[in-house]
Amino acid sequence: MGGAVSWSSKLQSWVARSTTEAEFIASESCTRYMAFFRYIPEDLGYNITLPQPLGMDTQSAILRVAQNPEHRGRMRHLNPIYYGFREEVEAGEISPHCVPTVDMPADILTKALTPEQVEKAVYMLGLRVW
Repeated sequence: MGGAVSWSSKLQSWVARSTTEAEFIASESCTRYMAFFRYIPEDLGYNITLPQPLGMDTQSAILRVAQNPEHRGRMRHLNPIYYGFREEVEAGEISPHCVPTVDMPADILTKALTPEQVEKAVYMLGLRVW
């Protein structure tokens, strides 16, 4: 059984102009955490299966930005430090995939949820077993 190893919720330091841009910026932060947690077992001699899956709930951030190099022109106003996510995808280190909103455990940190949705998210995060 899996569970959350690390999580956080904070305001982004950059004002995003669209949902796609906000998700892209958040994905960069997640990419850095994934790299950090990948290097620990590698340093201990364990083999890590790549690419590592990254669940996202915004199709446009996955398809248009992360996996489509032609989309760079539309995002050129972004600070270059946010392009680590795209580089990890291109290098085959991370594989982003879409997770439907109803199955997104991170919503517990960012949205008002019903008690049933909270229970489901707590279970999906591995914080409680049914």
